[in-house]
Amino acid sequence: MTQPRANRRSQDEWFQLIQECRSSGLSDRSWCEQHGILVSSFYNAVKRLRKSACDIPLSSNRRTYALDLTSASKQEAVQIDICPDPYPEAVPPAKQMCPAPHLDNSHTIELMMDNVSLKVSNSADPFLLQQIIRMLRTDQC
Repeated sequence: MTQPRANRRSQDEWFQLIQECRSSGLSDRSWCEQHGILVSSFYNAVKRLRKSACDIPLSSNRRTYALDLTSASKQEAVQIDICPDPYPEAVPPAKQMCPAPHLDNSHTIELMMDNVSLKVSNSADPFLLQQIIRMLRTDQC
């Protein structure tokens, strides 16, 4: 059996109810449940009133929060070591490279030493790059 349909409220009545809800501090859902109003009817009324250019206050669910910097909690400082490890792990051997069927624009700089071309990206490991250049220099002597 269906419930009897409630009397239709005027726009002025809905506007008053919405104002009361939004100023109550409760969520829309809680306020509607306490006042026997279907949440869907409430939001439909909000939508209709906004379309007719009524100034509807925001829901209390959309509060802004501020960070309390005056609280007594203390932040702890933790020292971290950012110096590189003097004994880096061995670098795994490079996978066998096959020529790419497209242009390679992944590198930032290209170094050419005699018949050797070295393409380096910004994300290259500085230690590895240093070792490679050192190795190439010793081969030239």
